[in-house]
Amino acid sequence: MVYLAMVLFIPFTKVSVPAVGLYELTMGDLLLLICTGLIIYTKTGIRSSFVPFYAILMLFVFTSFSSIVMVRDWNRFFLSMVPFAFSLLISFVTLSFFSTGNLKNRFYAFRNLLIFSLTISAIPVYLQLFFGFKNILFYDRFGWRYTFLSQNPNQYGVYFILFFFLMTLITIKFYPNKLGRLLLFQFFFFIPAFFSGSRSTTLVFAMNYAFLLFFYFRHSGMMKRTFIIVAVVLVGVFAAKPAIDLAKTRGGQITRALDIFERVADYQEFEIAGPTGSSQDAAVDLFFKYPILGVGLGNKGIYTGNFLEIHNTFYLFLAETGIIGFIVFLLMFSITPLYAIFSRSKLDFILLIIVFYTLFAALNVPAMLFRQRWVWLFLCISFILVNVDNDGNIQRSKLKLFN
Repeated sequence: MVYLAMVLFIPFTKVSVPAVGLYELTMGDLLLLICTGLIIYTKTGIRSSFVPFYAILMLFVFTSFSSIVMVRDWNRFFLSMVPFAFSLLISFVTLSFFSTGNLKNRFYAFRNLLIFSLTISAIPVYLQLFFGFKNILFYDRFGWRYTFLSQNPNQYGVYFILFFFLMTLITIKFYPNKLGRLLLFQFFFFIPAFFSGSRSTTLVFAMNYAFLLFFYFRHSGMMKRTFIIVAVVLVGVFAAKPAIDLAKTRGGQITRALDIFERVADYQEFEIAGPTGSSQDAAVDLFFKYPILGVGLGNKGIYTGNFLEIHNTFYLFLAETGIIGFIVFLLMFSITPLYAIFSRSKLDFILLIIVFYTLFAALNVPAMLFRQRWVWLFLCISFILVNVDNDGNIQRSKLKLFN
């Protein structure tokens, strides 16, 4: 129960215990520490099938820390390392939680918790949409963009996209006949995506939904296919524009989110996260100057004199951990798709893993996401699912790493 409570609170970074100085411990972090202590006390281990993920994670953290020899700003370096400490804890408790008991039952409880978390996060949006009631608690500090209980709208967007990825994988793995219900549930999150004003969230969420709708259509009978075609036509012709027009009157940043589709149409001006090119150019320059170890996490600013954050996960690790850290980062990023390809899972499940990780990679282009707690939850759970069969039993992958 403590683990599930941690999962519930982990994306809601505004829910915290009283701050001490400049440091703030969120409720999710507190529950994570309690959960870690309980697992250590009960001596719960990690299944051998899950060890490769944790081993590569430790290697990833070690190589990121190795750039310490290049550090000039120690405060920024250690602050940048803090999320990796949490990544070790989150992965440890998640892998341990799914190393005991009936895994299918545990995934059923986990999936229901994600449904509950996402449902409560969307309620304020629909209260505002239909009744004009706006609770400023669920918005950013300007009161424009929807964040629910996250620190910023991009955090909220990534949270619900990754949680939908996990719900879809669990559904396809264990309850494929419920994919239609999941698609219907997911449809209602277009409005929260628009309210967040996040271009990357809106684009990736729309691409994900279109793919899943096609996936469902492809595996449906003639009657369901006819219904899907009629529903898509009716929504597109009669409901989409009035719904968007209504939303624009209720939310301050709807137009900003919808702007992404015009940018996609005009590929020459396509950019999903504002003017981030200068920070990326600086990252490339730093990599060519310090290609082996980089400049150290968080130290881009002290080397360039421009403290604008590198708005790209891939460029950030190239610049700040060098080629060594970047190679291990790519291994960390790709271990689950690699295991999926060599697993005994059904082709549909393998395809979903590849598509979801491709979309996840797209989310990492305009931002650095590997410091967010729920990203590590996504990486861990998806790796576990690759190593589990449809009955919840461990299945050995044909890819052997550390086994």
